[in-house]
Amino acid sequence: MLLQQALQKKFKYENFKSDLQARATAAINDRKNDVYVCMPTGAGKSLCFQLPAALKENSVALVISPLLALVKVNYLYVIKVCSHLII
Repeated sequence: MLLQQALQKKFKYENFKSDLQARATAAINDRKNDVYVCMPTGAGKSLCFQLPAALKENSVALVISPLLALVKVNYLYVIKVCSHLII
């Protein structure tokens, strides 16, 4: 199944958001090399990994995505909450 057809069938999108997203998805789907995808927030990084994973039967995709902004917000929240507990 071609990636474009799979994109429409499985995710209901007519097109990739960008040429970079399409090329990254194709590289991941080819499985010839490891792929590092660095794209701005909202550019569609998740789909780059999800679409190839959805096309493979009996497979698992592991995506490690360090959401640093979220980590920082959670860290600051914990510090604020715990500061009231310190005697």
